[in-house]
Amino acid sequence: IVIVDLDEDSIQQEGRWPWDRAKIADLVYALQNNGAGLIGLDIIFSEPSRNPAQQILEQADLPDSVRNALELEQDRFDSDLALAKALGANTVPSYFFQNDTGSAGQLPFPFYQLSKEQQEHNRLLTMNSYTGSLPVLANRAIGQGFVVAVPDLYGVVRRVPLVIRHENEVYASLSLVLAQFALGAPWLKLGLVNNGHEWVATDINIGNQVQVPLSADGSLLVPYKGYAKTCTTVTATRVLQNTLTDKEREL
Repeated sequence: IVIVDLDEDSIQQEGRWPWDRAKIADLVYALQNNGAGLIGLDIIFSEPSRNPAQQILEQADLPDSVRNALELEQDRFDSDLALAKALGANTVPSYFFQNDTGSAGQLPFPFYQLSKEQQEHNRLLTMNSYTGSLPVLANRAIGQGFVVAVPDLYGVVRRVPLVIRHENEVYASLSLVLAQFALGAPWLKLGLVNNGHEWVATDINIGNQVQVPLSADGSLLVPYKGYAKTCTTVTATRVLQNTLTDKEREL
């Protein structure tokens, strides 16, 4: 596991955040060229980026020859399309759930459908709205996973939800989806049992390869590996500028 850090140095070198999606596409290509087997993007792409060619077409009184040339070149300036092309077969973007009044973007297919019996008296963490990626991006990725942190009463994240219920369907977290693809597992199976009062989660079975125990609400007590930088961390600008060491590339 290697963390690509969008740190202060990256912002100083590459420009303020959020970066243009064409630059995110460059980052994805750079990771792929350095041998990344699987890429999880902890970034939400819920709103369309601005296409400068389209903006000029909408706002300027242009000669027909210029207008025709810009219309032909619109796709070349479309950074959403550039990122979509980069996603390929090994990149998983993210989305998040919230309890709000509206939703945006596109959800992936749920991996579990609650039965009529399971829909009532269910302990799974439930959220009523979401913010997902644009369809042009969601449809090109191999999958999507949610990123939701639920601090405890003291503001510390000790547990993370691996599954969340939205309406009557159940969705998987980014870490769970990445684990599934990393293992080459064809499916996820949620263990739900009725304890006599309500339906509670027991575990997640990842293609009969790994079984992850869950709390009743579908969360996992995080087995922290260590402090910050315990996992190998490289700064994003060094990936973009191709200045990784040979040892870092081997990871």
